[in-house]
Amino acid sequence: MRIEPGAYFARSVREQLFVPSDPDRRLVGASLEVIPLLVDTGRVCAIQREGGISSVALLRRFGAMRGWREGRDGAGTPRFFAPDATRVSFGAGGQIAVTAAPRASIDELVQCLTSTLMQLGETARRMGIELVTRGIDPRNNVLDVPLQVESERNSQIASYLDAIGPSGARYMRQSAGLTVYLDAGHAPGARWRLLSNLSPYLTAIFASSRHYAGLDSGLQSYRAYCRRTMDPSRTAAPADGDARDSYLDFALDAVDPFRRRADGRHVSYRDWIASGEWSEESWERHLATLYPEVRPCGHLALHAIDAMPLEWLAAPIVLVCGLVYDERTSAATASLVGDADDAVLWRAAGLGLHDPAIGAVASEVVELALRGARSLDHSYVSERHLAATREFVERYTLPGRAPADDAPMPLSPPKQAPRLVVINGAFGFA
Repeated sequence: MRIEPGAYFARSVREQLFVPSDPDRRLVGASLEVIPLLVDTGRVCAIQREGGISSVALLRRFGAMRGWREGRDGAGTPRFFAPDATRVSFGAGGQIAVTAAPRASIDELVQCLTSTLMQLGETARRMGIELVTRGIDPRNNVLDVPLQVESERNSQIASYLDAIGPSGARYMRQSAGLTVYLDAGHAPGARWRLLSNLSPYLTAIFASSRHYAGLDSGLQSYRAYCRRTMDPSRTAAPADGDARDSYLDFALDAVDPFRRRADGRHVSYRDWIASGEWSEESWERHLATLYPEVRPCGHLALHAIDAMPLEWLAAPIVLVCGLVYDERTSAATASLVGDADDAVLWRAAGLGLHDPAIGAVASEVVELALRGARSLDHSYVSERHLAATREFVERYTLPGRAPADDAPMPLSPPKQAPRLVVINGAFGFA
């Protein structure tokens, strides 16, 4: 039976990506990436190394007494599974991602992540490894950080992004973020749109990646800058209008990194459809390569936040849940932030809260978020985590600062310093 492309793609987005959930359900999950650096050299720790310090050796030692199970991903790279459904995996450049399964409360989620990462950090220090909780590697140039998870998929994407510029490699191999997973609710399009419009402010509030390769970038979130410059076709802010239609257009217009035309050019997935060269398998593979600030995937995955120091881990989770899971707060926030565009995303990466307009809106956003979080019952978020979030807001957001403003310069300069250039009016590295 012949499948009509237009109907298939629209149904795919509607039934697989923007999936309604019980409006009373408020599950929340999270994944925190950390960058493992060797204490004696500052270089990135290898995932696996015969007879030496490695991240796999660390996780095997840590998990042995805790009942962790070791498995393999599709590329054959080890990953680990804890009895409480926590999963530990590796990023392309060796980043360690600790992912907690969705929990019924913020308290359960924060407890799971912080206890795991604090104990893992102690074991790492004894082995001579520092787990860095910043949005990007502050010490190493990408030239010194190879692709460690070598799969056909990663190699093809890396090759495609390298042809655009160095930001793709830096984002894949050197960045670290806090991803928050949320229920889509009864109107997933509206919730996705709200989170997408909030993303610049969340990026600015929690920016933690000012330093890269031993230099001060002059940007509050160099990780966000890398997202903006890695490939605009797959990171741009989707257009206004119905969320499902906007996301479908965004996905169709994104370049397919896995195929080339006869003349060697990469083209958009829409162009492949026009030539009749598409399949359900290639479409699913394509969707998994998109890098929007918020990815719809049956639930909503918020990617806009830099990796956070453990002492402040509760703050972004409390604020995001307060903004999303209290309906009155969501409505007020949507009116406040309006529609975000690429210009706001650029300013959030560059100046962050030092941009007067972003700083003013962010101050109102956090007050709304705290009010929304307090409306959630105490079995969902305790006074302890509400107080910690208020402390973060008063220390950073309200005075117009972010964790990036406190981060010290790396101890040693890079071997090969990148070249500082100006792109779109903001400083960056070439």
